Amino acid sequence: MDFDQGLKIATWIVLTVLGLVGVWFSTRQFTLGAKAANREEYKFAKSFFEDIKQNADMHPFARQKGYQAIAGSQSLPAPVIEHLMSLTDPVVALQDYVISKSYLKHVPGTSKRQLDFSGSPFATHERRQAWSLVYAAGFVVAYLVAVTPIIFWMIDKISSSVAIALMTTIFPVSMYVAITLAREVRQIRAGMRLIQAQNEQADREDAAAQP
Repeated sequence: MDFDQGLKIATWIVLTVLGLVGVWFSTRQFTLGAKAANREEYKFAKSFFEDIKQNADMHPFARQKGYQAIAGSQSLPAPVIEHLMSLTDPVVALQDYVISKSYLKHVPGTSKRQLDFSGSPFATHERRQAWSLVYAAGFVVAYLVAVTPIIFWMIDKISSSVAIALMTTIFPVSMYVAITLAREVRQIRAGMRLIQAQNEQADREDAAAQP
């Protein structure tokens, strides 16, 4: 293997890895000081739920602010958070809701199935699955388009100058599209996981309540 060929392979590996790492980081949430934060969250949640138990007539403002503090967001309505806290795994439920809330709707009330997907394109599980596959396929296509100039350069189909020109235009645009589609897939899958957990718990409770 000559120097030029080695350089091409190294360039392809580096850019491909950087692209994949960029996609991975863009679809993940990281928290600094997780241990200390978890301890503080536990203390506050324990105190807040004890207050609710002891004070059934807690002022709605205090109740809402308490639930929002637990969720770590001022944008989430208290009834939504309260419903999420009633699920079997409230931590995962809250995380999934934060990720997928743009796809979900909330119907306030006493129903055990207060959350669902909004819009007819996501009305059924099959449609949600289909859309997630469409977005996933779009991600693959966009990512392949992003790295195509590198591949063509490696097999000597285009010159270095053409490859550089294409990389400065195609790569950032295609990677942006790929990252956007990857996020959409993650949001839909998180919503599906949340709705499934909610409905399965509701089914179990309904079955247990039957004589």
